[in-house]
Amino acid sequence: MVLLMVTTVVYVPLVLPLVLPGVAVDPLAIARSLVVTMLIPLTIGLLVSIRYSAVSNALRLTLNQASNTGLILLLVLVVVLNLENIVGVIGTGAILALVSFVILVAGFGYVLGGPKRETRVVSALGAGQRNVAAALVVAAQNFADPDVLVMLVVGAVVMLGLLMPLAGEIGRRDVKDEHAMSTSLRATSKSSTRRTKMDDE
Repeated sequence: MVLLMVTTVVYVPLVLPLVLPGVAVDPLAIARSLVVTMLIPLTIGLLVSIRYSAVSNALRLTLNQASNTGLILLLVLVVVLNLENIVGVIGTGAILALVSFVILVAGFGYVLGGPKRETRVVSALGAGQRNVAAALVVAAQNFADPDVLVMLVVGAVVMLGLLMPLAGEIGRRDVKDEHAMSTSLRATSKSSTRRTKMDDE
């Protein structure tokens, strides 16, 4: 998490002006917004966690819930305020592009995730789920065009709509596999016990 955040703070201000050559973007303003709103709070949280671990453990669940709730409320608010623009995205090809992008990066994450299936699954889901919070910070503080926020919200909805069912299906299959393996091991153990008893007799 810390490595990803530091990479985001360094990477986004450098790359964003290159991929948006026709848009006036201030790299320093982008870096400042990410540092102030994300990197500094993260650093403070890590220091508190190291120095006051008991307090950190007690507050972690509450703060996680507050953070997730705040992000959800922000997304809902942006959807409500820009509902007409969001509906206007339908049929433009933007949703298809987002779906293709999520599938593509998730696929790359799975392929490059290493030899273990568990690692590949985590890598795929992590690659497919972009950092919406950081993107919203950059968009809100550096772009006046409301369509930028609209596309970010649409992208967040598309990502959740694709990755959450996928994660749920993977979880269900893993549970079934573990249950089948456990049943097989119990059956093998019982069979071995019976053979041992017969040999003893």
